[in-house]
Amino acid sequence: MAYKVTVTMVTATTKNDRVLYLYRGDEVGGDITPDSVEHLKSLGFIADDEAPVLTQVEQPEGDAPQPVVGGDVPKPAGNAGLDEWTAYARSQGATDEDLDGLSRNDVRDLYK
Repeated sequence: MAYKVTVTMVTATTKNDRVLYLYRGDEVGGDITPDSVEHLKSLGFIADDEAPVLTQVEQPEGDAPQPVVGGDVPKPAGNAGLDEWTAYARSQGATDEDLDGLSRNDVRDLYK
């Protein structure tokens, strides 16, 4: 099965013990170890080749930020609010489960 990178950048180990840097939209080649592929899939950093790359957050009034296909989400300022840090964390591959119950400072410290 083919996969592509869904976050800004990941590193993966090849079968020859080399480290590759892969960027958003890059295909994950067959030279990546199966353990690396499974690890990146479990983190949500790669997805099936047919899946859209989540790169922009649109925030309807009164709703939590939702990822949509589009441009990059810029890294927020350190004093930005929880919604901005949550949107950025989602653009980096975080799930609702990863972010549940975290404060703005918790999210900022994980994704700065």
